[in-house]
Amino acid sequence: MIAINNDDKISMLKATLPVAEILIIKRDVDLMMKLFNLPAEIRSLFGINFLPYAALVCYEAINYMDKKGQHVEVEQTSKYSIREIRNKAKFFDLRFNQIMQSAFNIDALQHNDFAQQMRYPELANWNIHDNLGIFFDNDKNIIGNTQYSVWVFQDESTIKKPLSDMDGFEVQNKEAYTLGFDLGRIANSISKGLSSVKDFLLSDVNLKNMTIYANDFNTNRCWVDGIKKYKVIRLLLLHILSSIGFILNIVKKCIVRDSGLLLRLEYIIYHSTLKRLRQLNQYVLTHKHEITDEKIHIFLSAINFDADSLRNTSFGNCMRHYGLTDEDTNALIHTEQINLALPLCGLVESHFNKSYSEYKSEIEKELFVVYDHLNDYMGFNDLLSIDDDMLAR
Repeated sequence: MIAINNDDKISMLKATLPVAEILIIKRDVDLMMKLFNLPAEIRSLFGINFLPYAALVCYEAINYMDKKGQHVEVEQTSKYSIREIRNKAKFFDLRFNQIMQSAFNIDALQHNDFAQQMRYPELANWNIHDNLGIFFDNDKNIIGNTQYSVWVFQDESTIKKPLSDMDGFEVQNKEAYTLGFDLGRIANSISKGLSSVKDFLLSDVNLKNMTIYANDFNTNRCWVDGIKKYKVIRLLLLHILSSIGFILNIVKKCIVRDSGLLLRLEYIIYHSTLKRLRQLNQYVLTHKHEITDEKIHIFLSAINFDADSLRNTSFGNCMRHYGLTDEDTNALIHTEQINLALPLCGLVESHFNKSYSEYKSEIEKELFVVYDHLNDYMGFNDLLSIDDDMLAR
């Protein structure tokens, strides 16, 4: 056996890292392209909820190539900024008071929009109209809602302002579809550009028909004595629930064999969820005089906001961006762990001393725990009804 000295190992690692980076991008884009071929009956709902993640993959792939000196020309035809939509993958990446204000503003926009569609708009204050749709599957797992979909297309710099100063805009379906077309075109271009990179590890999907239902509600009937902002808190928790449910009960079920992308999305949702719930907990604790509902305290006390055994900063940066070195160009995969045959090429093994599948299972387990606690608190199983008239179209 030929002994390899440390300098040789370092040289081999430096030579292998760029290959690993390209492989990871190729695998993510190729899997994403397969997901774009969903059945027509759920394509629209899936597309809107998946847009921030598709934008993140495309934006970060282009940004990586630019840094490597391979400039990619992007001729965007939609008015919606890919960079702005990509930021939504971080899930309300604002200060907590701004998150609350954004949720409140979107609810107000939807209230006014649906009230104006009433035959007698002057009856809007009676709250006999609907301003929120909730999407769910056969098991009543929440997988999306219409107000979150509206928020995806809002400009964060304006939607976070006080309602009197806020300049929200109506989502234009044509522009939304055009953005999807832009992202598809970019992903296809990246996939073709990397087609010469041969990879034995391939993802697989099963795009079987999924039955999705929808129930409509009026959020202005949501009020609890002792909680001035109960409706906004409940809307924020619905958005968190929808995001987790979409990844676990739609995206995960579509992917038969993951090549890295699913874990990337699960990590982003996991980290963002704990961050937002920690902020909510701090808000609740500092507003005890306003929030006297014991159920909120019980729910939040069941969540481990500081569950850091599955998170660290360097790994998190690799999940939100492409590249396997830190700011000082230090490799983020250990010499002994790099393996191009693994999803993420040994990144998980280097940071958590677990196999990719073990780590992914633990992330999913924690997400299911948070989802179940949140779903129990929200009580949607008692609110949602399933019948053929409720099928989402």
